[in-house]
Amino acid sequence: MRLREPLARLRFHARQSIGRLSRALRPKPWPRDPDLRLHLGCGSIDHPGFINIDGIDRPHVHLVQSITDLSRFQSGSVALIYSSHTLEHFPRSDTARILREWRRVLKTGGRLCLSVPDFRRIVEAYFAAGEDAEFILPPLFGGQDYPFNFHYTTFDERSLTKALQDAGFGSVQRWSHGVDRWHNLPDWSGRDFNVNGKQIPISLNLEALK
Repeated sequence: MRLREPLARLRFHARQSIGRLSRALRPKPWPRDPDLRLHLGCGSIDHPGFINIDGIDRPHVHLVQSITDLSRFQSGSVALIYSSHTLEHFPRSDTARILREWRRVLKTGGRLCLSVPDFRRIVEAYFAAGEDAEFILPPLFGGQDYPFNFHYTTFDERSLTKALQDAGFGSVQRWSHGVDRWHNLPDWSGRDFNVNGKQIPISLNLEALK
């Protein structure tokens, strides 16, 4: 879809409105588990242990809505939030508000599991690719092939840790893809740049406790 075509944009947003209405009329059953786990920005990934929330309507998506507004969930009701390569899709001026909202719904001791493009690794890939700016455009600015796929900010470990702590989270630590069933989703969190035969991890994976 070419974003410069108003009709294409109109059709895209119309599909999303229809998706939200469809879910409201015929809700998709949530996982049968006393612990609520949210997969924010699930995209095409359907993990049976999560309530899938995404702005794009797909058959496995439970809630078609913005992932920044969790008002339908009570404060302190969610055990785990997982979100991979989504936070950078919002203006940096909104980062603090979004993280506070995600923290609000978590139980005491609940976890926010984040993955974002790692600016340090992007810079490493840039030099490994012979200072080829075009090589790093997608991870730095998004694919820009549909309205939701734009990046507005970037993070390294220091800046994301500070943002999480400023939002009220406690301990922040790295997590590794594949360590358990909640950290093994087939998404960007476990992918690498392949730069002239050199594998460079693309993601910064941090988990914060409430």
